[in-house]
Amino acid sequence: MLLHLVLYSPHDEYQQMYELTRAYYGQFTNVKTIYYHYSPDQTEEYVLIDDILRIKGTEVFGPAITVKTIKAFEYFEADLFSYDYIIRSNISTIVNFHILQRELYKTPLDYGGSINVIKWRDPLAGIVTDELIGLETISGICIILSTLFVKNMLDHKQFIRFDIMDDVAIGKYAKDFGIPITSFTDMVQWMPNCHGNYDEVKQAIGDTLYQTMLYRNRNDESREIDVHQMSHIITLLQQVDESVWNSSI
Repeated sequence: MLLHLVLYSPHDEYQQMYELTRAYYGQFTNVKTIYYHYSPDQTEEYVLIDDILRIKGTEVFGPAITVKTIKAFEYFEADLFSYDYIIRSNISTIVNFHILQRELYKTPLDYGGSINVIKWRDPLAGIVTDELIGLETISGICIILSTLFVKNMLDHKQFIRFDIMDDVAIGKYAKDFGIPITSFTDMVQWMPNCHGNYDEVKQAIGDTLYQTMLYRNRNDESREIDVHQMSHIITLLQQVDESVWNSSI
């Protein structure tokens, strides 16, 4: 059983992405998908309604997201070992759980997976010096963690860097504690601008449909284009006969 936590904000195009992806993820019976965001008006620390976890606080971006992610982990801490892995993705990344589960079956993780290497300073992520250049982090588009890793972090929160983005903070924690992580980055499709056109999306994906674990959608021109392209990606994935996915596991 996988716990899938999706980072999102309930406004603008993100709400459309939520509606799209929740219907898609709902078909995976062994994946529990929960969307999480800050809610400034509630009095309780946590409110879980259906598949949305509202955390008391004001919505944030950049390094402050690390606090929000750790809070989401903490909400499930008592029930943590009911799950084999904790997945933290974001609202504009589509996770193909057929492929993800296939890879975890082939290469079970003791700790974490999906590597990204820090190559330059990024003030928006809290990387303001060269200290973290070359660090292998667990890519924020889809952070794959064993429950053991998450429990380890929650037991040693004082060692988590809350001044950097959550994927970088988790990678830094892993390095500091000598925790191995596994790379799945060759299974990521960084979607180009296909202008929201179905045929262009289909051509961009091409023959990689059966090898791609993650579809990252981030169009600087318009997030509305991302919404259309995400819809087309989901359509293409759902057109594949279930037996084809099962035969690959």
